[in-house]
Amino acid sequence: MLNAHGITSARYASEDRSDSAPVKAMRHGREENRRANDDIEGGGVAAYLAGGGTIDPYIPPEPTPPTADEIKAECGRRIYAVASQSAQTNMAAARAAGVLTEEQNAAFLSGLQWIAAMRGAAGKLVAASDATYRNDSHWPACPQAVIDLADAF
Repeated sequence: MLNAHGITSARYASEDRSDSAPVKAMRHGREENRRANDDIEGGGVAAYLAGGGTIDPYIPPEPTPPTADEIKAECGRRIYAVASQSAQTNMAAARAAGVLTEEQNAAFLSGLQWIAAMRGAAGKLVAASDATYRNDSHWPACPQAVIDLADAF
């Protein structure tokens, strides 16, 4: 018989492992499943239903409400999808240094307003424990000028 490494082993060759406890348990489990299937196919369930029995429909459990951390993480994920941490740092540095154009400065301020709106939306979702917090409809759209500014950094 071959061992796990593909080498013939006298130890394994001399042993008949077909009746080991795990093999017997597997055989017993298959036998129990076969018997259960025979009962169903033999009319057990059909006879129950024909005799007026009913089977209640499956009702899935209510979803677990999201945690505040999950909702805040979704908010952060959406913000970072527009402007990474690096882009945010570089935009703030450029603004502090006064090198943004008037148009870029307006986009920067619009971005701050958008982030505040995102945080506000997250707060409302946390308060409501809304399980649909991943739906785009819950989150304010980011202005295109903000996206363009972040892409430049």
